[in-house]
Amino acid sequence: MHALRVANDGTVYVADREFRRVQMFSNDGKFIKQLVKPDTPFASSLALSSDPEQQFLYVGSGKTIAVVDRKTLTLVGAVDVPGMVGGGHQIATDSKGNIYVAALTNGMQKLAFKGMTTASR
Repeated sequence: MHALRVANDGTVYVADREFRRVQMFSNDGKFIKQLVKPDTPFASSLALSSDPEQQFLYVGSGKTIAVVDRKTLTLVGAVDVPGMVGGGHQIATDSKGNIYVAALTNGMQKLAFKGMTTASR
């Protein structure tokens, strides 16, 4: 295990970097489901979105941050901006939706929230 977060509704999320997965548990420890990405670095860090429903998980995924629907564990997008330090060793969010990424050798970076958009194809 590399990171653990508890949502406001009591659901527990575990980032397991070694096995490249995010697992979901009830607050009494019952396994619910998992998202596994075996072919890419995944689950190096984990944070909950700051909206009242905590709709998303931000998951360190190599050079990006995967955006995951926290209730379904479905990958819905990615944060990948020019100059980003990568998926980081730790991720945190603040009440304004900003994401903070701490990297082992590249310091810390603040990614300012500018709203949600649909990915272009």
